[in-house]
Amino acid sequence: MCRNDQIPDLLTAAAASLSPGVTLAVVPVTVVSDHQVPADIRDSSPKRRNRFAAGRRAAQQALLLAGYRGCASLEQDPDGLPQWPKGWLGSISHTDTLAAAAVMATDHALATVLGVDLERLMDAATALEIAHDAAPEHVSPRDAPGYATDITRIFSAKEALYKALFPTTRQFREFDAARAVWRGEANATLQLVLTEEWGNGWSAGTCFDVQQTIIADHILTVIRR
Repeated sequence: MCRNDQIPDLLTAAAASLSPGVTLAVVPVTVVSDHQVPADIRDSSPKRRNRFAAGRRAAQQALLLAGYRGCASLEQDPDGLPQWPKGWLGSISHTDTLAAAAVMATDHALATVLGVDLERLMDAATALEIAHDAAPEHVSPRDAPGYATDITRIFSAKEALYKALFPTTRQFREFDAARAVWRGEANATLQLVLTEEWGNGWSAGTCFDVQQTIIADHILTVIRR
């Protein structure tokens, strides 16, 4: 488990590969009371409330670190997405213990998207269970060293891609709507290629570079284009 004292290491490692202009924050998930979450979240499970509140804390911290000085209430839109301040783009993700947010200032006339995903590294059994659906393109033997880590990386990358594109396309996509391509020796880096039209100009063949950091048993993925 990634401990609170390892959060600075995660942020430092991730910052080394972030695209210019992207600011990241990671915070622990803590227990919150009802008044700390919106009314429509209060009937959710304690786990859901705690994760939601942590995600909002991470987002507000990331905005502050990036230089935003307004009031960021981050209300939810009809699809449940956070409403970022005008001129800002962001993405939130969380596990049971950590929440992460990535933000950037942007000219909304540009086709800029940003997605973040935070996952705990899968064990071998979980990786084998989801590999067929989440990463059908991965051809390494199931008993190969690092197999579970590779599957987690692909899964996390596709989750970050979906989070990046959904705010502009408002369309759901299956895992096979993007293909993972490994780059460098020992699967050093990852790239995603769209295998179908995603809408809003995101056509099949579009490539996305994937920025990933692994600390303890967590993997953090950021996609920005």
